[in-house]
Amino acid sequence: MAAALVSWPVFPAASLLVVVLCIYASLTCYRHKYGTWRYWNEAGCLAYRPMARCPQCGHLQKLPDDTALAETACELCGDTLCQE
Repeated sequence: MAAALVSWPVFPAASLLVVVLCIYASLTCYRHKYGTWRYWNEAGCLAYRPMARCPQCGHLQKLPDDTALAETACELCGDTLCQE
């Protein structure tokens, strides 16, 4: 009887914790797999800016928009970011 009195108040809190951990794990896996929150940008929730890595020096640089890759040069070495 005492075990039932102790476990019933703890059950809703434990259930909520499991749900929150499942949501957090899903979001973490999404971020790890795709490397971006782009889905939420397209839904209008985040300000997404694409990034590109310079093939010459390896510098990672944020771009103003998706179309800027073709004409953008690396901030450090000046090499073009798009290798066609």
